[in-house]
Amino acid sequence: MRSRKQEEEAGSPAPLPSATVEEKITELKEQHPGKHVFTVSEAAEILNAQYEFVRRRVKAGTIASTPHGRRQRRISLETLAELLVYGITI
Repeated sequence: MRSRKQEEEAGSPAPLPSATVEEKITELKEQHPGKHVFTVSEAAEILNAQYEFVRRRVKAGTIASTPHGRRQRRISLETLAELLVYGITI
């Protein structure tokens, strides 16, 4: 995912988001109290995306994640908030 600065440097400014990342973080914390990381399945549900799509993006590195165990990955609350505001690049 490219940042707003990277978009501006590339010559095509990113559209202004309807909500800020901080607002989405607060919203996610209210919806999921005490939770800081999410499984791929939980992330797909929050993002309203198919599990396989999110899994492939995690595997490709498009969606940042951290290892949890031998084969599982977790997605941080902050990453989910950014994805909700800016979207997922394909």
